[in-house]
Amino acid sequence: MTKRSMYHQFYGLILSFMFVVSMVLVPFNSLAAEESEEAFTLSIMHMNDTHAHVEPLPKMITAINEVRAEKPDSLLLHAGDVFSGTLYFNQFYGQADLALMNLMDIDAMVFGNHEFDIGDQEGGHQSLAAFVEGANFPFLGTNVDFSRDAYMRDLVTEETDPQAGRSHNLIVKEVDGEEIGIFGLTTEDTADIANPVNVTFADYLATAEDAVSEFEDMGVDKVVALTHLGYDSNPAVGNDLLLGQVDGIDVIVGGHSHTQLDDPVIVSTDAEGNEKDPTVIVQAYQYAEFLGTLDVEFDEEGVVIGHSGELLAVEDYEADPAGVEVLQPYKDEVEEIMNEESGAVALKDLLNPARASRVMIVSVPMKQSLVI
Repeated sequence: MTKRSMYHQFYGLILSFMFVVSMVLVPFNSLAAEESEEAFTLSIMHMNDTHAHVEPLPKMITAINEVRAEKPDSLLLHAGDVFSGTLYFNQFYGQADLALMNLMDIDAMVFGNHEFDIGDQEGGHQSLAAFVEGANFPFLGTNVDFSRDAYMRDLVTEETDPQAGRSHNLIVKEVDGEEIGIFGLTTEDTADIANPVNVTFADYLATAEDAVSEFEDMGVDKVVALTHLGYDSNPAVGNDLLLGQVDGIDVIVGGHSHTQLDDPVIVSTDAEGNEKDPTVIVQAYQYAEFLGTLDVEFDEEGVVIGHSGELLAVEDYEADPAGVEVLQPYKDEVEEIMNEESGAVALKDLLNPARASRVMIVSVPMKQSLVI
């Protein structure tokens, strides 16, 4: 056999091999494309621990609207702690925040521990009830027992169809033809770090397991936990990393620890270290500085097979005009309070050695202090 004929024979073998490979790959790629078409992607926007930082909210509204323009089926979730933090809370007890939040088309909010800060002052949760009742979105209190609170108990419903101005144990949202189960957990530590008065909080793990079981009984296989537990907070009272070990929870949208998770975190083992279906955890820092975004891809069995997420800096957006208009009367009143003559009397003068000037220490009226 000549070298030329050997070359042609070798070249023919290569072409034959490539043809066989192409015949194998084409059906595989077609199957992959088919599976991709069957997959479902859930998009979520989220925020947490906004703490009466009302002034960034018009920009937050713009960020939300821009995400929705691209992904109109996105859910919007708030992971708790609207109350306490600035003069806006001291003056309006959540109503300034609510006026702006009602422009956002929020899908659900979980109660944070600070929502229970002033229960002892009011003989129950009068301001919280006014906040809930005035909301055009539902709340989640899956492990919260309001039955002994005169103001909140009538706002609790067992319905799973989301109802504005009501506190639910579970809700089911339909997104692009798919049912999404959402439940909410508030840290049991609230009993010690806030003033819940007659409101009590059940064990977070037992509550979560019961919620997952209820969703399974309903045929809902995509489950989101909206939590105010903390990402890696005190394990004695629970946190999101521990909650992520519960099988059947696909996504945890968290708050309480003010954690800035620039990328989603995955938990794929249970409490015994055994492999489990993935759970995606996100949290968006604090004070309305970020709007969190998350895309989670599910297979036809409801198992997470892909995800991506990021935090959008709210300061990079223009303020929404409607939000600015709604904020203005609250802002004017707060600025008026800040500029009031306090009537305080100087206690003593201190010499500033760096500038050879005198610094006056004065007593400040309580209403001008910040609730932290």
